Amino acid sequence: MDSTIASDDKNITINGYNLIRADHPLNIKRGGVAIYYKENIAIRTIDVPGISECLLCEIDIENKKGYLLVVYRSPSQSDDDFEAFLLQLENVLSNLIHQKSLFNIVLGDFNARSSAWWSNDITNNEGTQIECLTSLYGFEQMISEPTHMIQNSSSCIDLMFINQPHLVIESGVHPSLHKCHHQIIFCKLNLKIHYPKPYQRLVWNFKKADKDLIQNSLRLINWENLFLNKNVHQQAKIFADTILNIFSNFVPNKTITINDSDPPWMDEDIRNKINEKNELYKKSSYNNNYHRNSLKIQRMTTEISDLIITKKDEYYSRLSKRLSDPNTSAKTYWSILKTFYNGKKVPLIPPLLIEDTFITNIKSKANIFNNFFSLQCNPIMNNSHIPNTVPYLLNERIDSIEISNNDIIKIIRDLNVNKAHGHDNISIRMIKISDEALVKPLSLIFINCLNTGTFPNVWKKSNVIPIHKKNDKQDIRNYRPVSLLPIFGKIYEKIIFNSIFKFLELHNLLREN
Repeated sequence: MDSTIASDDKNITINGYNLIRADHPLNIKRGGVAIYYKENIAIRTIDVPGISECLLCEIDIENKKGYLLVVYRSPSQSDDDFEAFLLQLENVLSNLIHQKSLFNIVLGDFNARSSAWWSNDITNNEGTQIECLTSLYGFEQMISEPTHMIQNSSSCIDLMFINQPHLVIESGVHPSLHKCHHQIIFCKLNLKIHYPKPYQRLVWNFKKADKDLIQNSLRLINWENLFLNKNVHQQAKIFADTILNIFSNFVPNKTITINDSDPPWMDEDIRNKINEKNELYKKSSYNNNYHRNSLKIQRMTTEISDLIITKKDEYYSRLSKRLSDPNTSAKTYWSILKTFYNGKKVPLIPPLLIEDTFITNIKSKANIFNNFFSLQCNPIMNNSHIPNTVPYLLNERIDSIEISNNDIIKIIRDLNVNKAHGHDNISIRMIKISDEALVKPLSLIFINCLNTGTFPNVWKKSNVIPIHKKNDKQDIRNYRPVSLLPIFGKIYEKIIFNSIFKFLELHNLLREN
């Protein structure tokens, strides 16, 4: 880590990651280490006396612990300094083996060389002693190819030691992301942790929607026959399925894979370029002709960097135009503004601390939130009761709720297309495209709801999102739920509300407060 490049964390922030750093004690250009870790991982730092440029972290993984030690050793160390370094490293390794941990990993730039790690390397004294020490404590070095490459010289000095090599799925070296002589070492472990997986989403191209065909198709349906002898639950389900079927026929659509860990400007062009570069790097490493292709790899690295900068600029340019658009809603405006200030695409829930235990499993966290929010909705049972006789303030009553076509179409046309929809995947844009063609089936369902005193079950289901309020993010009490409900249920509620509110207002039953 270059200590002179960033004097504070904000200059080197990565979205979705927390940062721990240990700079060079004299704050000079070379040296220092840093750890970036995803916000949904539980990590605690542990002091390591005697080694200034290192970080030791305890990682909680589903009620198990792992330890990660990141080290930088300067190549300019004197013999005495190196002996002191070895002594302190041995103290750390000795302490780690007495911990009941799932794994212990030691990695970093050791500036030490050994042919035991890479057969083409030249062994030096530092490499011999570090190799002996790590082997003594049961660690195996996982990197077996050059990691430091200059014009006519290669060496394996960026190392990764692990005491549980059977957990390793894959390890190796990736090409540098920049014009750096050090390559990237990596290791994948099988820890059976449930991380958010990429998911598929159906995307509609509403700009090419055939609005006339959609509305005509909806009008031609005999909704009375379709709903005949069906209860409100069945009617609401049939109605939603019919709309989705019609839109799939008359609106271009495709299924895309969404990975929330990707930055918003990442696209196929960037991915293809990165894959092409990685393939060339692998071939060069396997054939031992990296030097022949090094210029081409550096040129591809520059092209990828330039492409990412271009895509990122285009993305923020589009956001800037939306910010300056006077028609942009206040909610959208602030949402975009948060993006400029490192806002996340999706709410990220860190590990939850429940009874002094970190909960990292996604399904477990969802169940914990579900149970917690459900408890907040339980009715309070006490001895209170409603009096048998309540005096009326006037003789008029609400005998019925009128379901008029004009009311339905007015509510539909007043809907905001920027609002989110529910689990039924019927968006407000779909409803507004359908327009008057939805009035007939909606009025039939609404009237049946009123006559039977029943609300469709599919309209009760919601996507619940925990929203952090304040204070500690690992405390479940600091979250509130936001429910995304189907839009048709909201239209029905709006009609009921308007009728009741009009009655109360007409008879002056509402106080000024």
